[in-house]
Amino acid sequence: MANRMCHEIELDGAPVYFVDDINSDEGESDPEMYSIQGRMFPADANVAISLPQDSAEIQRCLNHHRVFKMVLRSNYWGPVEQVLAPIPGQLERKRVLDLVTAEGSWVQEMAQQFPHVDFLSIDNVPLTAHIPRPNIEFEVYDLFNGIVAPDESFDMIHIRQSTAHIRSPKELIQELHRVLKPGGLLLFVDTQLDIFDAKDPKYPAGEKYPGLDRGLQIVRTSLAQQGVNPYLWRDLPGLLGPQSELWRNGPETNRGKRQVGFRTVRTKAHIFPTTEWPRDTYKKAMGRLAGDTLKGMWRSMEVPFQMYGMDPEVANGIIQGAIGDLERPGTKPSFKMHTIFAFKV
Repeated sequence: MANRMCHEIELDGAPVYFVDDINSDEGESDPEMYSIQGRMFPADANVAISLPQDSAEIQRCLNHHRVFKMVLRSNYWGPVEQVLAPIPGQLERKRVLDLVTAEGSWVQEMAQQFPHVDFLSIDNVPLTAHIPRPNIEFEVYDLFNGIVAPDESFDMIHIRQSTAHIRSPKELIQELHRVLKPGGLLLFVDTQLDIFDAKDPKYPAGEKYPGLDRGLQIVRTSLAQQGVNPYLWRDLPGLLGPQSELWRNGPETNRGKRQVGFRTVRTKAHIFPTTEWPRDTYKKAMGRLAGDTLKGMWRSMEVPFQMYGMDPEVANGIIQGAIGDLERPGTKPSFKMHTIFAFKV
């Protein structure tokens, strides 16, 4: 591996290093991806370093999708069916923008449920091949530099579990506003990077799960070092409203319209188990799947932790500490998922 340039950051008095410039194992420049210890990462400087994006992650992404669906008991939240319902006499088909594609489960299932709607799913890297459907179009490009679509193109935009990729969330929000039709629906969902305990789920329970707390702290700090807001789920409602700084002197669309924000912003927190502690059969299965998915995520963090400049043994210790908390008997570890929907003014 080529020499790496790092920035040092502090976490509880211990140094953590973030890699600023990395070449591939082969010493060659790849326009889209580079390889570190056999794991693939986007070469796009606008995409923060988090989990690998390669074929080994497909099953984890699929399981993640299943967890989301089990928690929400649906692929969506908010008035989606009303927004996507066909209008009698209207020939123009409804359109949905999906960010990001990942393994593609969400857009595939939605396209089957709403065959009268056209879906455009975009990702910054091609994770896997997708089953072609007449009402889905897949695109791969640097979407964080702008969405290649005309103003007011979509009736709904869905953005899920993408916070770790977004270095300029304010610019992306303005871009989403630009391509959404007036009255269009924005859906956002992300998992909070804090550990909770079901006995007192109101506040994070880091002191009860020190391994998970330590690992999540490092992830949050390293993402923040890269310009990512790990608490975008918390800050997004304030950014969406018309009173937000984004819209006071907001940019104009290509049609010369002044952007004025979103209305009817609704948020909801969903706590879910990450082990089999619930008695309820459905929630027990949810906890088993969520726990297995989280363990896979932590194992995939071995290379990113080293990319942050961490010693391999230290990285492994943090990973094992997090997994150990998930496997410790007699506890009720839980995570929170935050859903948001809003309408464009």
